[in-house]
Amino acid sequence: MITKTKAIVFKNFKYGEDSLICKCFTEEHGLLSFFLKGINKKSKSSIKKSQFELLNNLSVIYNYKPNSNFKFFKEVKINYMYVDIPFNIYKNAILIFISEILINCIKNESPDKSLFFFLEKSLFVLDTSKKVNNFIIIFLLNLSKYLGFYPNVNSSGNYFNLYNGIFENQKSDNYSVNEFNSIIIKKFLGMNFEQSEEMRIKNETRSEIISTLIKYFEAHSHGFKKPKSLDILYEIFES
Repeated sequence: MITKTKAIVFKNFKYGEDSLICKCFTEEHGLLSFFLKGINKKSKSSIKKSQFELLNNLSVIYNYKPNSNFKFFKEVKINYMYVDIPFNIYKNAILIFISEILINCIKNESPDKSLFFFLEKSLFVLDTSKKVNNFIIIFLLNLSKYLGFYPNVNSSGNYFNLYNGIFENQKSDNYSVNEFNSIIIKKFLGMNFEQSEEMRIKNETRSEIISTLIKYFEAHSHGFKKPKSLDILYEIFES
């Protein structure tokens, strides 16, 4: 079935001397693997390797066969060209971090248009916003909603339990977050990206909150691993 849709590049890696395997999250069919034969060779093809940079937003046409391991592009165009991210070291580090999060969490070939729209909008906000200090916190919290483990906003305590996803009245076990960070997380719940930038917190606290949310993902997303880019991100926070 010939399909025209949008796609976000999650990951790509070299195959052989001149080919590429690319994992893309498509609006129509969810996560798919594409084989790009000979893309590293010089050719007159309109499909170029540069189009498959991390989290690029593409407009694509491909032949969808449900039982095939790899799909093949017939046409690829960049749907939105990032303006600031490629030249902003802070935003670029966030982009790399997000790509690791997504490839860790989203593994099944199942369409989710609301998730696709969320990712598309989030990346646009990252590229166009002047301030993105708290972007990662809001992104992770909102992503957890689409993955099915958003914290329970109706619980009334001040200690966030990573295992249960609720706020308790007292620290109950090793999964409980300290009161100070729990209250900050609770304040972020329900905020959009723009609103979150009004929250002023220290870089050290921001790093602690992100580390806490990574542990939350580890507790609820099967096979989730701490992103390798996290330490680099912290270094940029401190610079």
